[in-house]
Amino acid sequence: MRLTLLAAIFVAFLCAPLRAETESDIVILTGSTGGVYYPLGLAPAKIYERAIPGVRVIVQATQASVENFNLLQQRRGTLAFGQGDVMSHAVKGNVEAGFPSSRDRLRMVAALYPNYLHVVATKSANVKSLQDLRGKRVSVGASRSGNELNARDLLGAVGMSYADLRRVDYLAYNESVVLSRGAFTPITIPANTYVGQPESVPTAALNNFLVTQRDVPEALVYAMTKALYSNLPDLQASHVAAKDIATLNALADRPIALHPGAARYFREVGLLH
Repeated sequence: MRLTLLAAIFVAFLCAPLRAETESDIVILTGSTGGVYYPLGLAPAKIYERAIPGVRVIVQATQASVENFNLLQQRRGTLAFGQGDVMSHAVKGNVEAGFPSSRDRLRMVAALYPNYLHVVATKSANVKSLQDLRGKRVSVGASRSGNELNARDLLGAVGMSYADLRRVDYLAYNESVVLSRGAFTPITIPANTYVGQPESVPTAALNNFLVTQRDVPEALVYAMTKALYSNLPDLQASHVAAKDIATLNALADRPIALHPGAARYFREVGLLH
């Protein structure tokens, strides 16, 4: 039986990370070129080059959340996209999640949009609930990716683990498709979102975040945050997943400390007191 377990559509893609060469460089850590984070990162790059004088913006493809948070800890990035649950693992220093120690340099810029968790199976597998995965072959995403951490958490929520599965495949998103709660909140995938889906489907979701690190200057983080939300239509138009990004939702979830530069902007617009 071939089954895919994934959260949104993040792809593992290995690419050597870049370091900012000067203080005027902004390095945006994203995800694979075939996922959501990469095209989403191109939009702020264009905004910053237009709105912040004298900066050079580098959009870096990465393996997404886990690698992004590790690179920020090493001060090898300015901004990064990442999942909320992975960020919690990073700050706590969860070894199994890929964080040998606390990634204590991480600072939040804003909450962005929700990930809808998907569990996809072939019709012949007769999977109606998570418990039906027992004894089945399951692809959980690339090892230590955001997808794989979601898989662990989701199985744990129903009292299961990988030991209950017949086989676990650590395949990236595209490969997984071919084979075919804490940070989570209840959400519904509306009817007819997909072909052959006449009814709404209850699932779980978690937030994606824009994150920086504490050594990035306050003035720069303020300028980036202000430029981003002052040009929100450009960001929303970059990917269908970005349509839910809104200023009012930016501080709806705050699992880690807010960077002072972001806090300054949100005070200006009345979201923080």
